[in-house]
Amino acid sequence: MNWFIFLQPVAPYRAGRINRIWVDLSFMADKKSNFQMVWGIALMLMGVMVFFRIPQVMPKIEQIETFSSSIGFIKFCFYFMAVMLIAGGGKKLYRQFIGQKKEAE
Repeated sequence: MNWFIFLQPVAPYRAGRINRIWVDLSFMADKKSNFQMVWGIALMLMGVMVFFRIPQVMPKIEQIETFSSSIGFIKFCFYFMAVMLIAGGGKKLYRQFIGQKKEAE
């Protein structure tokens, strides 16, 4: 939705107030993009940390009788979760930087 259409001045006496609202909304969009970048980096870091943590945790999980029979499936789930975290963070960062390049053109 194009917010600029809704924020165009209706009457000359309201132009200052509406222009101020437009500036505030564009500032919020910049803060949102910074937050998305930080969130993407955090997702990727968590995915990498899960990869390093799995070998340390698996022996403890194997000792639990309930999970010892399905250890392969549990390992798959942990690695799948790590891959999804890295892919999600990478997607956010990719869209952040590619989106900025397309807007600049």
